[in-house]
Amino acid sequence: MVTAGALLYKLDGHRDPPNLPNLIALGYVARSIAAADYRLGSDYAVTSAKWGSLAELQSLESAPIDAVTADEAAAYKSYVDEYRQYWRQYFDPIGFRLDDAPDGALELSTFILPLIDSQLYNQLRGVLETREKNTPFRVPVVAPEPVFQMSLNLSDSSWVGISSGWGDFFSQYTGISPEMFDLLGPSLHIAVQDADPVISLGTADLFGAFGASTFGARFDMAIPFALSLLTRPCKIFIELQDPARALTLMRRAASTSDDRRGMNVSFRQIEGRDAWIYTLGIPGMATLRLGLEIQNGYLVFSNMPWSGAVTVSRVETRGLNGGAIRVAPDAVRQGLASLFATQAEQDQTAALASMAALLPILQTLAATPEDAASRYAALFGTTPLHPGKGNFVWANGTLASTQFGSPTQWKAPQFKPELGNFGLFDGATILDLSMQLEQGGLRAVARWVWK
Repeated sequence: MVTAGALLYKLDGHRDPPNLPNLIALGYVARSIAAADYRLGSDYAVTSAKWGSLAELQSLESAPIDAVTADEAAAYKSYVDEYRQYWRQYFDPIGFRLDDAPDGALELSTFILPLIDSQLYNQLRGVLETREKNTPFRVPVVAPEPVFQMSLNLSDSSWVGISSGWGDFFSQYTGISPEMFDLLGPSLHIAVQDADPVISLGTADLFGAFGASTFGARFDMAIPFALSLLTRPCKIFIELQDPARALTLMRRAASTSDDRRGMNVSFRQIEGRDAWIYTLGIPGMATLRLGLEIQNGYLVFSNMPWSGAVTVSRVETRGLNGGAIRVAPDAVRQGLASLFATQAEQDQTAALASMAALLPILQTLAATPEDAASRYAALFGTTPLHPGKGNFVWANGTLASTQFGSPTQWKAPQFKPELGNFGLFDGATILDLSMQLEQGGLRAVARWVWK
């Protein structure tokens, strides 16, 4: 507050060097500051006799507390009592282990007991299989490798809920017997292939979906992530308990076009293959086409049946049986330009924040952006950086970015493959996360491989 007041004092054209009493008298700094022991230096840095400067704060141990008021003592006692009563609802001992794994990989194992939010934990226990049930978790290995794959080992109650909610609709609008639901499970997998989307829904890109604004405490925060699936070739693999019986039910369901409750429905088998095209049309509005196929013990749904063929090359059994996520940044080819555009938008926002921090320093104390960044670090303890490639330029009273332009005239950098990697997964070829509910807690193992 004092430094900001001194900078504003300078910008307003005052010739005399700022001092704290004068800043308070002129209203640049709140009068309550006068009671604290602050000192304003000639470099505009502020130092507290007790806590030091923002760039070099003293530790709590440098100011031990040897006396408190009665109200402070009562407040602290209340805090301690409530902490002892409720702390197990929020966290318990959390264990971490980092392993140098084979094949150039690193593994981070985490165990939390109990989970942070007991309500969320109970919901997960109802949806996913746990270690105590000892249900094998079989995950299909898909070729070509998807850029993103999420796998869930669903509990019996979850499949009962799915069956009761979708059974009537499934049989009515496909012609497939509801008996099919008895053959599904326990695992379900969603694989997203590399593609360059034409229409961007939700977060616009799957890797960008892993930001803080996407996943939160509420389920509806994941809606943008779900929408982003619609813009790319997506496959859903559902494990089959009896593939032969499922194949029989599918063959019986093949039919010609039909009109069901005002909707045009067709379910046709592709010649020479155990694969089908399902079409659901709302006259005059939209048409949905799905591909269905049985592969290596899985019922496979495709939202773009005309896209490239995807096969289940093998099935691997995971050590943790709750769920898994696999990200393969190295598999991205067609979608790189789209990812670059999203990354550029985020970098542009970060550049604007850095420019807002540097501008007052350039207008008062520094001659170059590099000098301004150094002075800002000395004053406030953090350094405004230029994101990604490029740098800041200060000329004729205007601050601009060589990559993004000025705040009044932005420009977008052009994607060039020779620019190299970028973003959150820069340098990683594979990121694999597995989890399992056990002993009232959660165990997770993250494994990643660097180039």
